Amino acid sequence: MTKVEGFKDRFDLNFENFKVDKKPKWNRFWIVNDKATLKKTDNAVYFDKINMEVKTEEMHFTGKKLKGDGTEDPDALKFSEFFSAHYDEFAQESPLLKE
Repeated sequence: MTKVEGFKDRFDLNFENFKVDKKPKWNRFWIVNDKATLKKTDNAVYFDKINMEVKTEEMHFTGKKLKGDGTEDPDALKFSEFFSAHYDEFAQESPLLKE
């Protein structure tokens, strides 16, 4: 488990707002670069700072396929926004996120 203060996993977020009539939900998450700053030297161009962002999309069964429709589940959005805001902290714990 992470040591990032204030972190709540998807399980905890789902049950904070649990309702008996709530249907199972599937969400996908992916990481994108939000903003990147380029620097230039005499013979090179490089990324000086890259801000990473975690995106999410709600998934639904359509026939036999799971498809996204562009909507965001509120709990999944909380998770992705928190992860984005604390991305560098998570990367300190998991070097794979630095690559």
